[in-house]
Amino acid sequence: MSDQILTLHVGPSQLLSKLCDEIELEKTINDLVKWDSVRCHLSPGTRIKALVLNILCSGKPLYKVHEFYQTLDSEMLFDTSISPDQLNDDALGRALDYLHEAEAWKVYSTLALKALKKLNLPIGVLHNDTTSISVYGEYKQPKDVFCNRKVQRNAIKNTEVCHPFNSFSTMRGTVYSSRHEKR
Repeated sequence: MSDQILTLHVGPSQLLSKLCDEIELEKTINDLVKWDSVRCHLSPGTRIKALVLNILCSGKPLYKVHEFYQTLDSEMLFDTSISPDQLNDDALGRALDYLHEAEAWKVYSTLALKALKKLNLPIGVLHNDTTSISVYGEYKQPKDVFCNRKVQRNAIKNTEVCHPFNSFSTMRGTVYSSRHEKR
């Protein structure tokens, strides 16, 4: 009988797993979502952690996440032995449903605050604005307008990048004002 050495390419998965453990990702999610611990073989926190690791390490689509875990040591990542088949798209989809029902922004905010506290970062002012604005159609431009055509070419086709009266941030973070100057 010949001795065989099994080598696995784990990438950053173990480091990222430990970072998730540091901010108590699994526990926080399990505490904030409603789920039945009797019926679920894996907690929603464990499943979401599996998704996070997959997204950050491989980016496999939901229906192929189990393939990502076939070459990894699940016991090192999750502190328990998990079969890759337990991380199928149905199980992960149910975890996402639980997360949605718990209002994902609340879970995200809680995790973000835990990370800030763990890193001992000062929280003098906290502003969390996740709104987005979609503009459709074509609009006539007033004559007295400053537009950066290079930024406008790279912007979404139907999005206005300049405004005649207000200062605002573009997608590249540059602020333009109605005084025709770059700030």
